[in-house]
Amino acid sequence: YYSLGSATDAASSANVIEVWPGKYKENVVINTRVTIIGSGQTRTIIDGRYLDSAIRINSNGDYTKIKNLQVTRSFNSTASCSSTTYGGISIYSASDVSIDNVLFFESYNGLMANTINNLKITNSIFDSGSVSGYYGAHICGNNYSNQDSLLFENNIVKKYSYGIYLN
Repeated sequence: YYSLGSATDAASSANVIEVWPGKYKENVVINTRVTIIGSGQTRTIIDGRYLDSAIRINSNGDYTKIKNLQVTRSFNSTASCSSTTYGGISIYSASDVSIDNVLFFESYNGLMANTINNLKITNSIFDSGSVSGYYGAHICGNNYSNQDSLLFENNIVKKYSYGIYLN
């Protein structure tokens, strides 16, 4: 495929997409269960170009996994708790999503998650860089089924007005 977006659009449920090193200037929308594995935080970069979220996971993206990449330059907006939230990665109404070793860089909002269950974020860095960052991670509108429904472990959050915001 010539773009990550075309690969995710064509993916069948449970496909694994291995992303080569490079800068991908696009806004990826995930509507099915996929695993996206980059080549490292400094080698695989998804650049949202301030147009939308670099990666958006919609309600059919349950069990999606994102690993070993960087998301940057998402659309700047404080709009939250709706299907049109913007961040390096935005998740709306998807369950059992895992994010590991992702660099959220130079985005006004790092992670925006609404109406989710069983979200796991590990080994990641949230750094607004030179952008005046608002939320490192904003998790809202959730019905946690148990104490393990949200795991935020071994992450670094810096230069955001609100590091981790739960409501």
